[in-house]
Amino acid sequence: SMGNSYRGLVVSPDPGFVNQAHGALRREGARIEAVASAEEALGLVVARGAALVVTEADLPGSSGYQLCRDLKELADPPVVVLVHLGSDNRAARRAAEAGADETLRRPFAASHLVARVRSLVDPAFFRASGEFAAPSEADRSAMSLVDPATGLFRAPREMDSEESAWAE
Repeated sequence: SMGNSYRGLVVSPDPGFVNQAHGALRREGARIEAVASAEEALGLVVARGAALVVTEADLPGSSGYQLCRDLKELADPPVVVLVHLGSDNRAARRAAEAGADETLRRPFAASHLVARVRSLVDPAFFRASGEFAAPSEADRSAMSLVDPATGLFRAPREMDSEESAWAE
């Protein structure tokens, strides 16, 4: 369905990375969620579909490379952008072997991420959020990605309104 096919997912336990990637794509009108692990990401994409997954190579548990391989085996695989540290010289080759559509080195400019994604996804991806809509309650809660009590990353809470948005 259209609702699912224009979803994007950012995968990282690092709040700085999440805020940069999630923020850059949302500002362009994309519908983006964030999760901290490959396992969560794969579960979401299998259950709901996605057009784009931006993942760090280095994740807790299963790696971004393994996530990419798993996603590319799906019947309707998303575009996958793998992001790695600039010091990792083998990353580009490993990403290509995993089937990634694009690799980016950290640090990167948000505008560069957006430009690379624009070259890979359907143009409707960047209209999926309804460009001028005010953020909903669900969006606002999803954007508070760091728990103030602990300083740790947390995935957005599941909410009824979010579920209905996924199902459209």
